[in-house]
Order: sequence, then C-alpha cells, then structure tokens
Amino acid sequence: MKLKIYISYFYQVRFFTPEMVPFSTAKWDPKWFHNSGSVNYIFKDMRGVINGLRIEDLIMPDSYVQLLTQKDQMCHKGCSKQLPCMFMQLYKQYLDTLDFDYIMSSLLTSAHAARNGLPFQIVLLVHEAANCLCAERPVLMQWLREHDIEVEEWQPTVSKLVTTALF
Repeated sequence: MKLKIYISYFYQVRFFTPEMVPFSTAKWDPKWFHNSGSVNYIFKDMRGVINGLRIEDLIMPDSYVQLLTQKDQMCHKGCSKQLPCMFMQLYKQYLDTLDFDYIMSSLLTSAHAARNGLPFQIVLLVHEAANCLCAERPVLMQWLREHDIEVEEWQPTVSKLVTTALF
C-alpha cells in the first residue's frame, strides 16, 4: 500500500477527527497546540484529536536560518520577491540532506503509538494557509513526492482513513 500524507495548517486542526494524527513542522507552534504547556506536551483535545506531536527533523535548523540572516536574505512572509525565494531554496537543500527512510519510520512509529495501534492518517502542519505561496508547504510537498509519497492538501471533505501496517 502506498503511503498518503496530508498537509494542512494549524487552524484546520479544529476540524480534524480522532484518526488524524497532526505533526507540527513549524519552528514555533501555537500555544494551544501544547495546551499552553512545554513544546513536548502532547494531549488529546475534547474531540479526541491528538495535539502536540512534532517532527523536528523537518524543521530547518538554526544554522540555516542564521546563514540567510547573515546574507540579509531571510524571508519576511508576504514579500514580493520572486518565488522560490532563498529561504525555500535552502529549505529544499536541507530536506535533501535528510535520511528519508528514517523520517518516514519515525512518523509512522509515532502515529502508530499515538493511536495505540488503531488506524490513522498522518497530517503535517505548517503555519500558512494553503493559498500562501510563500511557505514551506510547496517545498515539503515536492520533497515527499520525490520520494514516491502521495501528498495533498487536507480538506474536510477529502480526508480518508488509511490503515498502515507497521510490522
């Protein structure tokens, strides 16, 4: 079975169902995503949706951000620069250095554990809405597709439960 991953943004979590397992790919999460606790605080909201999971490996490290800042090429969201901007180019370069199999194994293992072996659907979260072209989303989607992962923007009407056998 081919793995399918959805991408969405934090606002949409309020519409998720319990089988959806959201993972933050953001440097800073909204406080509510950790129930105003530490960045490591994971909980189920009143609908049974897991909140607080992060996939740290998909977050651009500070060393890359510092390089952009030093060159005065750090993206200032909403800029009018030609896309893809230096930030997105560097993010893609960073993703290409990662061990894809390790990251997928980590995502699947974490989602499986969070759902106690029940079926799940992985959703990667970014801050920006889908219509914002100046965001990590398109680069992340491109990287996943390059590794033969089916990925699409989550919409309330398209979510389908996927059971993934881990073992």
